[in-house]
Amino acid sequence: MFKCVHILSLLHIMYDNPFWYKYLKKSPYTPPDYAFGVVWTFLYTLMAISLLLVLQTTSFFSKPVLLFMTQMLFNLAWSPLFFKYKLIRLALVDLLLLVVVLIFTIRAFYNINPVAAYLLLPYIAWLGLAGYLNTYIVLNN
Repeated sequence: MFKCVHILSLLHIMYDNPFWYKYLKKSPYTPPDYAFGVVWTFLYTLMAISLLLVLQTTSFFSKPVLLFMTQMLFNLAWSPLFFKYKLIRLALVDLLLLVVVLIFTIRAFYNINPVAAYLLLPYIAWLGLAGYLNTYIVLNN
């Protein structure tokens, strides 16, 4: 469900000005466009499983779940900041805050269910790449 909302939001945002992103100076390591949909579908699936594992033993309003929801807010804010408003520097700050909150989330999840924490490791790895790509765009445009 999250992925569908993310894709629809991204398509609407890119439709507003479809050429802006295309003509940015991007890293030679930027994955092809189709890879983003595949990777995010996989990551959102892992995130959902991770959250469900934690919710089996803790309340929806527990600190670990609230941390998870906070990192999701940062996650969902990135696309509008970057694509719609073209605030590439603020998007990078958002991404850095996302990583910090995600580290706390992983640690909190580990204390409840280590598997739930491990399922978030591909996500943080992808955010490392995203951070590099966002930084490259900030420095070269």
